[in-house]
Amino acid sequence: RQENLQRRMRRGIRYIVLRKTLIGNVVVAEKNNKVCFANTKENPFQVPEDWEKVELSEIEDDENVLLKASKQLNEYFDGERKDFDLPIEVDGTEFQKLVWDQLTKIPYGETRSYEQVSQAIGKGKKACRAVGNANGKNPVLICVPCHRVIAANGSLGGFSSGLHNKRKLLDLEQQSKDNRDEKKRKLTK
Repeated sequence: RQENLQRRMRRGIRYIVLRKTLIGNVVVAEKNNKVCFANTKENPFQVPEDWEKVELSEIEDDENVLLKASKQLNEYFDGERKDFDLPIEVDGTEFQKLVWDQLTKIPYGETRSYEQVSQAIGKGKKACRAVGNANGKNPVLICVPCHRVIAANGSLGGFSSGLHNKRKLLDLEQQSKDNRDEKKRKLTK
C-alpha cells in the first residue's frame, strides 16, 4: 500500500538540480506547479526513475515554480531572502503537516526547540519525539525550515542532510540577520 502511494506521488514530477550551493547540490521537484521536494544530493535520497529531469534553460514559462524556486533559493543562499513565496504541496500525515506548517512560522535567523514546536501546535511536552520524527521527514528543506529546530539543550539535534549543513544554514541566517541589523543601526544614526 505504501509503495503504491509513493508510485502515485512520483507520477508527473519534474525536477532540477541547483549546483554548488552552500550545502551542495540541491534537488528541487515540482508536481502540478507546486514544490513537492527540496533536498541535497548528500542525503541518501535517490531520484526516482520516473521523475523527469529538466534544465532551467528549457523552462519557458516565467510562472513555473521550478524557476521561482531556483531564483528564491539562490537569493536565500546569497543572504538576500528571508521568506519563500512558493506554492508547496507535500504528502504526509495530518500531524506531519501540522508540524511542517509550524516550522514556516519560525522567524529567519531564530531557532526553536522540538519542545517549543510541540507546545506551539498544542501538544505540550509529550509530543517532542513525534515532532522530531516529523521534522526529519520534511520533504522540502529550507523552504519549510526544519533546520531551525534544535534540541532543548542548544545542540543541533538532527538533520536529514547532515549536521554540518544544518550548521551552515543557521550560520548563514545569523550572519545575514546580523548584517541587516548593522545596516539598520547605521541608517538610524
